[in-house]
Amino acid sequence: RIDFLTPNETRQLLQDHQEPMWDLMVLMALRTGMRYGELAGLRWQDVDLDRRVISIRKSLVRGILGTPKNGQERHLRIAQELLESLSRSRSKNGYVFQFTDGRSPTYPQARNALNQICKRTGVRRFSWHVLRHTFASLLAIEGVTIPIIQNLLGHASIVMPMKYAHLSPSALSDAV
Repeated sequence: RIDFLTPNETRQLLQDHQEPMWDLMVLMALRTGMRYGELAGLRWQDVDLDRRVISIRKSLVRGILGTPKNGQERHLRIAQELLESLSRSRSKNGYVFQFTDGRSPTYPQARNALNQICKRTGVRRFSWHVLRHTFASLLAIEGVTIPIIQNLLGHASIVMPMKYAHLSPSALSDAV
């Protein structure tokens, strides 16, 4: 069973506007399917607002900046809603998500912030990874093919994104 947010829960969650950094991070996770480490390791130099592309080159996990999980760089298109939010938050350098002293948030800090957003918006508590599942699940429901979902999520094998196939009943009907 894959846990993901419903469209209504997603809308509720995006109604929170208390903490701009966390609000942007939640929006980016929902609209790109990025892993938490990829979000934490994202630098402004990897965000091209003119071309509307995010290049995922690094991942920040437990304070260590390394390559993304599958070792491959990938590029994601920026949806209009995310483009507008990124434009308002734009900085010249550093991490996209950082505190005023330049530090990136740790996973426990991010988990606590997400729990607070859930509490304020009345959405059930969940982990950051559920936002990634939500991105993929909603794509599958909309009929996006599994290979495209695989590419967007950055999976090396089609095995992992196949867990979303049951959410796309039209794909089976179209195949028959």
